[in-house]
Amino acid sequence: VEFDPKEGRPQVWCEVLCQLCAVAIAGQVAAIIAGLFCGMDMSEVTALEQTSSRDWDGHRLAEKGWQHIAILVTRVILAVLVHFCAAGICIAILVLAPAPSHGHKHGNGQEPLAPAMICTLLMGFAYFATFLGLLLTQALSVFTAVTSTATRESRATLLRLSRLFQMAEATVKFSPMLSMLYLGVRLRALLMSGFRGSPQCWAQDAMFASTGALLVQLATAVAAGIFSKKVDVDDSGSPKATNITYLPGRFAIVSVKVGALLGLYGGIILVSLSVVLLRPESATCPSYN
Repeated sequence: VEFDPKEGRPQVWCEVLCQLCAVAIAGQVAAIIAGLFCGMDMSEVTALEQTSSRDWDGHRLAEKGWQHIAILVTRVILAVLVHFCAAGICIAILVLAPAPSHGHKHGNGQEPLAPAMICTLLMGFAYFATFLGLLLTQALSVFTAVTSTATRESRATLLRLSRLFQMAEATVKFSPMLSMLYLGVRLRALLMSGFRGSPQCWAQDAMFASTGALLVQLATAVAAGIFSKKVDVDDSGSPKATNITYLPGRFAIVSVKVGALLGLYGGIILVSLSVVLLRPESATCPSYN
């Protein structure tokens, strides 16, 4: 829309990827409905999506029979397809360029990515990478249980990886709504300025601040999960230091938690405020244009 307000269409292959994403998600819904009609316990079949249950066990699903395994394999394939299509859509955004006739600054090449799009891509990468890692880890746990190839060491490794991705999942859950907020502010600024402006400079700085805080939270949760089995995360996705006895480590986690929360929610408040204060004359930022 920014490059071509009249048509606003991406590349043809990008549209195909969008359609494939929709079909894959519809296929997962169909698999759930088919399982219900077959009398299956869908609380077990959908265990891959119930990532908040920290005691997930692949052996429970392996004992249910080939129907459960077939639905699981189908959903894994469709979920992987969704993730790869999402990766392709991100590539389409990166290589998208306006036609020379539209009179943009870089008409014969690519336009620089707007801060809102940069933040959205960063959070999208973290979001999809986390869920794909969790999905593949739990699917591998089921596969090793079904084929009886799981050893005590490999099982412990898979369960720890699953717990690690579950901790990361609690952190990246803010990514979709943050992305919608950033793109909404960006689109409003474009509409107010005839598709040539941008949000205020301080609003775009706030986007980077909240995105950086989210990524710092994610990195801290992953690092804490790797180096300690006692670390967990709270509802906001921040690591909890209540079970850590090592005082410097506990202080470091609390410091990162406070700083990340201030950056995350402070950035959200500022970006939301920019929507209210945005005017045609203020919908510009020379630093990012």
